[in-house]
Amino acid sequence: MTREERLQFCKICPHRTMDWEKGLICKLTGQPADFEGECPNFQKDEKEIETIAEKKREIEESSSLKGFLAFFVYFLLPVGAVSTFIRFVREFDEANYVGSKLFLLFDIVFLLFYLYFVGYTIYAFVKRKPDAVFFAKCVLVLSFVSKLIYLVVAIFADESDIAYPVSTVAISLVWNVAFYIYLYVSEDVKERIPKETRKVSGLNKILFILSIVLPVLLFIGGFIEIYSKAVSANKPENIIEEVCQQRRASLPERVGDDLTATDMTFDGKSLVYHFVIDSMRAEDYTADQLELMSLLGKESTWTELKYLKEKDPVYDILEEGGYGLEWRYSGDDGKYLYTVAYSSDELAAQPEAHTTSPQTFSKILSLFNSALPMEYVGGSELKKVFLSNDNQTVHYDILIKGLDRHTLAGMTESYLTDYMKETLPYIYDAPMQLARLNSKNVSFDFTADCSDIWSVSAVFTGDELGVAKE
Repeated sequence: MTREERLQFCKICPHRTMDWEKGLICKLTGQPADFEGECPNFQKDEKEIETIAEKKREIEESSSLKGFLAFFVYFLLPVGAVSTFIRFVREFDEANYVGSKLFLLFDIVFLLFYLYFVGYTIYAFVKRKPDAVFFAKCVLVLSFVSKLIYLVVAIFADESDIAYPVSTVAISLVWNVAFYIYLYVSEDVKERIPKETRKVSGLNKILFILSIVLPVLLFIGGFIEIYSKAVSANKPENIIEEVCQQRRASLPERVGDDLTATDMTFDGKSLVYHFVIDSMRAEDYTADQLELMSLLGKESTWTELKYLKEKDPVYDILEEGGYGLEWRYSGDDGKYLYTVAYSSDELAAQPEAHTTSPQTFSKILSLFNSALPMEYVGGSELKKVFLSNDNQTVHYDILIKGLDRHTLAGMTESYLTDYMKETLPYIYDAPMQLARLNSKNVSFDFTADCSDIWSVSAVFTGDELGVAKE
């Protein structure tokens, strides 16, 4: 038998007495009861039985609560519930959940469980329900857990983000513990809901477990969600996407006399800048000309790339993620023209160290020559452009047409050199740009259609051309 079961006999036996150390004991043995089944010295104290019965009837007939229990049920519980609900509604801000729907759901679920338990606890104590004490303890446990979570978060949060001081929350935790102990030791509680009558249904036990487990899972899930978003946000591709979204807000933007930046996108492999060139249409150019623009555009923008890398941190992110870069051009009719593209390896290279490769140089000259012959300076005809065998000099093969021999005789080397020196600043064709970018010499080799033996060359070094590498 348990001590509680033995005490049911001792409480109505005249041999009982109170010992402040041992509790209710037997006068005959001086010890707490230790019998099994039925005590051989047991006698009924009819007067005490009547007193207990009368007290029980008074409790059962009375619906009012008294003392500290009344304060707990009629004041503390409803005030706590109402203030919690008002605080939730008044201070609700989706931004407080740092983008986590699980954190928001945690607060809502926790609040609903708490309000339900408070309401039912008040009802259960008034109606003397056998699970009143259980639900009161549930309320205190939920309140304790919520304050504990707040305390943990507050320790790591900025002081400006904390609604209540840590000391205030800590004091509330102490009061929670105090009320929980009160429910265990209070005689008022024991008289109102005797221990032997207390019981909790399986459904209520499940409800209590859910009230703890479900919010905890949501809270943990919220942390995982935030962590996952933080990891995702720090991925290079996501940072690039965010940069694109931010910069689209300022587009379109005029970036040159005939150039407009219209968009900025990321295709998973390269960051793509989109431009529109005024007064250009794809139908006005051959495929070779557009390819020439693409190749020459890349060779001539290395210095600009260097400047952009120093100025814009997005290029560091491109290198980190192993992504490339494209400048995509369209005509003012919206149709695609050509693209200047850089691989991730090219972006990682130092732009100032760039020199056009022999293959690219030859390809550009070949594309340029595909449009020759063409009229050139002074009524002459440009027949071909080629690179010398030592790869140091770009040769322009120019045919002078329609002159007589007497006039031709006056076109000496010095004359043609002076003439071309004045003309150089206005020559923007592909071979000249490549020569300047790569510090190569340029030789203008003149022949005439009226003489098989006349030929003159005007040669300029890279320094004379004005090397444009910085």
